[in-house]
Amino acid sequence: EHTFEEMMERYVKECSVTKSPKSATRDRGSLNHLLPVFGDMVLTEVSPKLLAKYKTHRRLEQAAPATINKELQLVRHAFNLATREWEWCRENPMHRVSMEPVRNEVDRWLSIHEEDRLMAASQPWLREIIVFALNTGMRQGEILNLQWQDVDFTRGTLVVMKSKNGTRRTIPLNTTVYALLAAKQA
Repeated sequence: EHTFEEMMERYVKECSVTKSPKSATRDRGSLNHLLPVFGDMVLTEVSPKLLAKYKTHRRLEQAAPATINKELQLVRHAFNLATREWEWCRENPMHRVSMEPVRNEVDRWLSIHEEDRLMAASQPWLREIIVFALNTGMRQGEILNLQWQDVDFTRGTLVVMKSKNGTRRTIPLNTTVYALLAAKQA
């Protein structure tokens, strides 16, 4: 019979190649919490009751609900593979475990004072990137991966070819970002 640790090792080995480096790092961090609890258990010993107890344990450690869910999603996906593809077990105990409610909607903007302090504390080479981020809402990776062919000065837009969720999206350029890009283009 296979252990939880064997399942997770195989999962990481097979699935990490298709994940972004950030996701693979998060998975390894999740394993640091999961393996001490479930590592030596045979897969049939991992029950919904034990998984629910794990959720309670993580809550008491003050892990964020989204973090707990990421850990549980990792377990669910690994069990799905162990059940459907590897035929290591008959059922996925995660099917009967609910996820944590997540209320992490943050709609916050920097105040003018905070923007000024950020700019004053930043290295000169970083300031244009910060202005760009503040005026577009783009993520660091999206900004750093931006190419000139993604910018359409005629329409006043730019296209993020691959966003965090893997989709394309168009972002309108305000006058600040338009002027910043036009100065770089010249």
